Amino acid sequence: DWDASDGWQQRLAAQLLPLIWKLYLDCDGLKNSLTDLGLSPEKIEEFLEVAIKATIPNPTQPGPANFKVTRSDFAELLALICLENLCSTCIPANNIFHRELTQSVSKGIDILGYENTGNLALIICEAKGSSDQNSPPGVVEAGEDCLKKQLFSYVTDKKKTLNRIINLHKKSPPEHKLILAKLALLWGRSSPELKVVIVPFLVRQANVYQDTDFGCFKSQPAEFAPAKIRFFVVCVHED
Repeated sequence: DWDASDGWQQRLAAQLLPLIWKLYLDCDGLKNSLTDLGLSPEKIEEFLEVAIKATIPNPTQPGPANFKVTRSDFAELLALICLENLCSTCIPANNIFHRELTQSVSKGIDILGYENTGNLALIICEAKGSSDQNSPPGVVEAGEDCLKKQLFSYVTDKKKTLNRIINLHKKSPPEHKLILAKLALLWGRSSPELKVVIVPFLVRQANVYQDTDFGCFKSQPAEFAPAKIRFFVVCVHED
């Protein structure tokens, strides 16, 4: 049902903006707390403007670190939106909202979630963006932090990934804890009952995308067994 008529970029931005803000700042929760403190609506709005500037990264500010956060978050934000809306993935606690400083780059698995329609599935997602003209781009299978090495390590290093699942259980709302405990148990036992899906998520400039960008994930999927692969490519215009 996508409307690709003129002005689609503006309509898409209008849909994404509240979702993006929610990941960085709990505006409604903060409003409620400030109301309980007795602040007037005018004072609340005035403070929210200050809070937004303090928490949401601004790519126009000088310095490479801030740009790195914005660029890194863009891919992860799109991955969150796609997984939740296209795959019905449950993501109990996302890294952007829960990291100590929103102006810092997240560490660890970008997105860890589950799907509970039929067989319980653990979803492990890493998101990257690239304008590299090579195909596949370097972020897919070259370098220490490429998608191939990161996702392969999560599949094979049982202890590290179990640590991530247990940490997710710790910081998730109560309604997710039972399923996350089951995920931890099945993963720790290497149970065949648990389906594991790795999600390489690539944001690509439309003018450099090629159908070979999938790299080893398409040519050698058995390397990641027993995990299944769900590869996303989202193409965006340069501007």
